[in-house]
Amino acid sequence: MKKIFKAVRNSVISVVLLLASFCTYAGGSSPGLYYGQVPTAGQWNSYFAAKLDYTPGAVNTVPYWDGSGSLLNAIISGDCTAVANVFTCAASSAAVATTTTITDDVTTASTMYPTWVTANTGNLSQKTTSTKLTFNPSTGALSSTNFIGTFAGNTVTTGTGVLTLGAGKTTAFNSTSTWTGTDAQTYTFPTTSATIARTDAAQSFAGAQTFVTVAGASSHILYSTTAPTIASGFGTSPSVTANNGTAAFTVNVGTGGTATSGVITMPAATTGWACKVSPNAAPQAAAIMYSVPTSATSITVTNYTLTTGAALAWTASTVISVTCTGY
Repeated sequence: MKKIFKAVRNSVISVVLLLASFCTYAGGSSPGLYYGQVPTAGQWNSYFAAKLDYTPGAVNTVPYWDGSGSLLNAIISGDCTAVANVFTCAASSAAVATTTTITDDVTTASTMYPTWVTANTGNLSQKTTSTKLTFNPSTGALSSTNFIGTFAGNTVTTGTGVLTLGAGKTTAFNSTSTWTGTDAQTYTFPTTSATIARTDAAQSFAGAQTFVTVAGASSHILYSTTAPTIASGFGTSPSVTANNGTAAFTVNVGTGGTATSGVITMPAATTGWACKVSPNAAPQAAAIMYSVPTSATSITVTNYTLTTGAALAWTASTVISVTCTGY
């Protein structure tokens, strides 16, 4: 009887196992495998895709079979869903680094690239540029193709020697402005108009000053440092012997003793030049000299007989003194 009972029991167990082999798991309660079956990677992963227990927003270890039959662990962080055996996990704040390791580097002599993000909150990708903004830790040089803002430091250096301000912009100095260097300093103003002026008092310039042009009312030129030159007339080999631009200059009328007038080339004035002519030494007897503006760039000096107004020849090598003001 014991042998019969044992045989029946084994038969029942076999039938149950056989039926189980034809069952498909439902509701995630069974993997649908029969006794002794080694699941394939697809069967194993399919089962755990539906049965996975994990903590949303935390880091979870998920087992899975790879194609070669090895059981591996995947680290999944965030809130995950499984569709067709594919896990999709949204990143959680617990998986985003909130700090980075900082190293003090003041010696590396190479180009570094500052990083930035596209907003001031949230978890964002860092970005950089290879050509617009760079930094060299060794020299401290921060290079940019453009800058907008206020300089709060003590020194602004331009490597090209040119500091350009946009049209309509103003450079304001609230204290002393000093230009230094071993080379001659040149400050170029627009060709149309430019003004150097204090708004509260008359201008004060210390030391030797050189002004290419000095403007008066309505921006008309008063004086120029450009030296006048002999254009025509006078005697043989006339010359401008000395000058302080148009403000004062001397002319040797040349040799020959027959010339009564000569033309002098002047810098361009707005309209013309009003000039006073006088002898630079003892005056010629019964003679007087006048200057007439013949154009905005020339004057004609003539020697006259004082009593009659007739043209009078200069004595050879007479030196005359001329002062001119533009208008």
